[in-house]
Amino acid sequence: MAFTLTACTFAGCQKNISANKTDDVTEEKAEAEELSEDGDYETALKKFTDAYAENDRQKTLLMQNPKDIMVLVRALVREEGQTEDDIINTMQSDLYETGHSAEKITFKRIVSAEPLGEDDMEDLKYAFGGRKCAIDYIIRNGGAENVDLGSLADAIGEIEAETEIYEAGIEEAYYVIYEAENADGDTEEKTVIMFHVKDDGWKAAVAPTESEKLEREDEERGKQLDNIVRAINTAIVEMDEQGKWNSEAAPFVISSDASMDHNIPSDLDRELFMERLTGYTEIPEDMDCFFVIDEYSVVYGCGTYDGDTCYYYPSEDMIPVMDGSGIYNTVESTVKRSYDELYGYCCELLDK
Repeated sequence: MAFTLTACTFAGCQKNISANKTDDVTEEKAEAEELSEDGDYETALKKFTDAYAENDRQKTLLMQNPKDIMVLVRALVREEGQTEDDIINTMQSDLYETGHSAEKITFKRIVSAEPLGEDDMEDLKYAFGGRKCAIDYIIRNGGAENVDLGSLADAIGEIEAETEIYEAGIEEAYYVIYEAENADGDTEEKTVIMFHVKDDGWKAAVAPTESEKLEREDEERGKQLDNIVRAINTAIVEMDEQGKWNSEAAPFVISSDASMDHNIPSDLDRELFMERLTGYTEIPEDMDCFFVIDEYSVVYGCGTYDGDTCYYYPSEDMIPVMDGSGIYNTVESTVKRSYDELYGYCCELLDK
């Protein structure tokens, strides 16, 4: 397909969208406005659940997307030579192609709600804002029956900055756990993202699965360790420029827990070092980490949140060794150690 219709559909638009509408905005817009009317997210979620249980895919599409979403659907029908149902099914694959397409459920009650995390909010704005940009472009350039979709693709590809995407009008968003009753009369908990769009009311989005959340959390924790390494190296450069870094000191271990520092040079101003480090990135309060430093940079680093699952620098299959040429990393892909074991190993290495 010329256009990707998954969660991150379309990447870019132009500002100053005209408020003028074309004939493409028909009764679907009125239906969308009725479905998205302002109120509480519990009422909106109940409507969404009912539509889902009835397998009303156009209604759930309207409740997940900008109110003129059918403009985009009709444009894609013309481009792809498919039916509206085909396009709608593709656009809602995350909702209906997960083994629950015929699930009959009844909304019972809200169990809990918490604000959406920063990364999921960014993804939500990108997906919703991307479709809104595409819709606005189509309306501004002749409507679904006349727009040159090739020019839309070109316009999207030419936009370098993605800031417009995030101007999606999303004002607040929540992970909502709710209780639903299935066809057998049993209750189960489900999760959905409910978000409020300025002038467009409450919307629903497919929430990431627990495995997806864990995978993302794991990736972010690994990135955080890399960020700390970069901050340390930058702090070292700054202190060296000010004559406050001893590059001739023996390799040492510095830790998030000062009591676990090892072989620290006597002339190192640790307080200043940590001040410079945290000026670039914070070490999460629930994260334990240590770093082996030699001369002007980090040689090896390890972080953990539970003592068992570790995040590594430069990579999980590397381990520091020391010989007459100095300290460096080598491959050790078959041995997995706990955080405490790795810390002990590094301290013993420096004591040799």
